[in-house]
Amino acid sequence: MKNIYIHILIGAALISVLGLAVFLGKSGSVEIRTDKKIYAPGDTQVVSIKNNYGRTVCFSSCYPYRVEKRETEWKSYEYDSCSDTDVVDICLGKSETKKFKITLDEVETGINRINIGACVDCKIGDSFKEDKVFYSNSFEVE
Repeated sequence: MKNIYIHILIGAALISVLGLAVFLGKSGSVEIRTDKKIYAPGDTQVVSIKNNYGRTVCFSSCYPYRVEKRETEWKSYEYDSCSDTDVVDICLGKSETKKFKITLDEVETGINRINIGACVDCKIGDSFKEDKVFYSNSFEVE
């Protein structure tokens, strides 16, 4: 009788561990990193994106990223409205990475970060609808 309880306990522990692994795999994030922590105005910044989210994430054709400045709270820079139709332009599957460059010629001095809106499980060419927002590390423009 004692062996049955041990087997039930071991089975319950295994199910709990597997459930936790599945939950953590689906609740990841998109990692956004800049190549440096400090930049001069006009520098070129290399931004790396790694999809650890566990599902496909896709980005806007109009605003694939936005830059925010830290004041008393994070505030997005003003952007002109996009004259084109905002569609899904680029997608990253699970564990895929992408790099792109940004010229920091209009970014003010101070602490900034990148804000990237994404749609989940959408397809290239679909109308873009932001489901999630992911943020980079902060960086300084001196």
